[in-house]
Amino acid sequence: MRSRTRLLLMGAVAVLLVGCSGIPGSSAVHAVSRVADQVSESAPAPPIPGSGPGVIVSSFIQAAARVSSTGAVGSVFDAPAQYLTAKARADWKTNPPSTVQILSNQKVIPGDNGTVVITGTSEGTLDTDKAYRPGNGLDIKVTLHLVQESGQWRISDPPTALLILQSDFNRVYAARTVYFLDASRTVVVPDRRYLITGTTRNRVATLVNLLLAGPAGLLKGAAQSELDQGSLRTAVTIDQRGIAHVDLLGIDLPKPADQAALAAQIVWTLNPDVAQVMIAVNGVLLSDSAYTRQALESFSPDRVPGTGQVVSDPYYVDRNHRVVDLLTGAPMSGSFGSGAARVVSAAMSAGTGMVAGVSDPAGGAGQTLLIGRYDGGTPQSALRAKTLTQPTFNRTGDEVWVVQNGTTAPEIYQVSTSLTGAAGLPSRAKVGVSGLEGRTVTGLTLSPDGIRVAIVADGQLFMGAIASSTTAGKADSTAPAPADGPDTLSVINLQPIRSQLGQVGSVVFSSATELLAVGRESGSGLGFRSITSLDVDGSNAIQLTSTGLNNDVQSLAVNTASGSAVGPGDTTTTTDTDTTSAAASMYVVSAQAPGEAGTISALSGSQTSGEWVGPARVSGDGTALSVFFPH
Repeated sequence: MRSRTRLLLMGAVAVLLVGCSGIPGSSAVHAVSRVADQVSESAPAPPIPGSGPGVIVSSFIQAAARVSSTGAVGSVFDAPAQYLTAKARADWKTNPPSTVQILSNQKVIPGDNGTVVITGTSEGTLDTDKAYRPGNGLDIKVTLHLVQESGQWRISDPPTALLILQSDFNRVYAARTVYFLDASRTVVVPDRRYLITGTTRNRVATLVNLLLAGPAGLLKGAAQSELDQGSLRTAVTIDQRGIAHVDLLGIDLPKPADQAALAAQIVWTLNPDVAQVMIAVNGVLLSDSAYTRQALESFSPDRVPGTGQVVSDPYYVDRNHRVVDLLTGAPMSGSFGSGAARVVSAAMSAGTGMVAGVSDPAGGAGQTLLIGRYDGGTPQSALRAKTLTQPTFNRTGDEVWVVQNGTTAPEIYQVSTSLTGAAGLPSRAKVGVSGLEGRTVTGLTLSPDGIRVAIVADGQLFMGAIASSTTAGKADSTAPAPADGPDTLSVINLQPIRSQLGQVGSVVFSSATELLAVGRESGSGLGFRSITSLDVDGSNAIQLTSTGLNNDVQSLAVNTASGSAVGPGDTTTTTDTDTTSAAASMYVVSAQAPGEAGTISALSGSQTSGEWVGPARVSGDGTALSVFFPH
């Protein structure tokens, strides 16, 4: 087995949406500044006597960051509650805000008669499940009313969400990952949550409770859990040796595999707060020794199943429609590399060595999905349509997913790579999806854990989850392969995750929790598409640039497999190259304009403030259509 290695990218929290109504007044504008850079255990300071409405509202927003470092329940509301009237404060105590609203570019605008308007950009929300909801950078406006109480201005109608500045949110809240399971219950699936920075004991207890509550947001209805219907028999504790003790009720684990899956969920979730966990059900230990992440590494969402014998070199599709090894310059064996198939895009499974290529014969007769092996043989025709997106393999390499007719009537298909259909041809099934009707779909990429799917529609980036479905039927197609294949699935909870990113092109997952997308950030000032990295929930987005990469990025490839065929420091000259290239973790194809054959560059070395240093050209101009690593 080979493990996927996480591509480390610096980030900052991305944007989200919450909308409120209100009409601004005409008085002076107050800028809301950041509060002290420390979460305090002491009681929050009270409002300054004699402060006007604008200062009170500004301080109310700042106060959301003055939380107890213990992360105690309710402490997040203590400081801002001091800026409310007695009645509003009592209402908050009995019915506290269920949502945290993250703000940037905020302004406080005092009006007449104690009216104050808050404007800004929505940078996201957290609900009670602690999950991040993208807001896509839309403007918000909140109107508050203040009255004098004992001679001091106080807010009488606080917003239904707790307001916090983005800079303070990044400091007060820490991203943690809760792990659920894929359909096979052999892979843990990351579900990012945001917790108040507190003590290890409180954090561990919160994480276990989030596990018991189940998947959130995008993963609802898709991810599985061995903790369903379960509860805590006793409170979670950490002993003097640093071992966590979790005792559960109401959980049925009839098989050792079920016990291992439950242990994987808990241990992966609690790491790195605790390295060892003792787990009991109904007071009976599942194991006499503590579980560790190392012992449960086989559940890794970034682990590639397979023998590890598949070549992990990067490949590219050249201007002659051949699939070529980027490091050796050798065309792939068979029709994929000879040019006979006229490949316009391709993908390869890191687990099995299967290759899927989209063939586009001359004459405009449509496109065909071909499936074969990288080491030769005749690829089989699996699907034919007017247009097909670049193929993407599932985790185990036994399925290929594509979108057919994406510009007119997009349909998602999963195609088996085994020749089990009639006449020994690959079988296929249509994947149900809602939300793509009337859109132009140009890309689809599966995540390493097999649960998430990134879709490019109308030039925007969407994320959905893959769930079993009994309603998504099989459809007719002009392809020669039969539609009698894989279990029917559907894409659910499809949502945009970063509306500020437009003209989206190539999208790849650098790990189960991060992805890279080619596109143009609004307000970036760039006249070409570059690369943005972001977490799968839409957070931590940062635009990656390079001082030597000034053309439109057409395609990108990220090495997520360890043990590359050429290690750091080794050099190989490729076909049509004008320089010598070292093996890199990322390659891009850039050209003067979208759709043109371009130049391959290696992005390697260090990243400083979001900038990749020193891209090295590894091909001549107009050499490549696209580039990819086996996944």
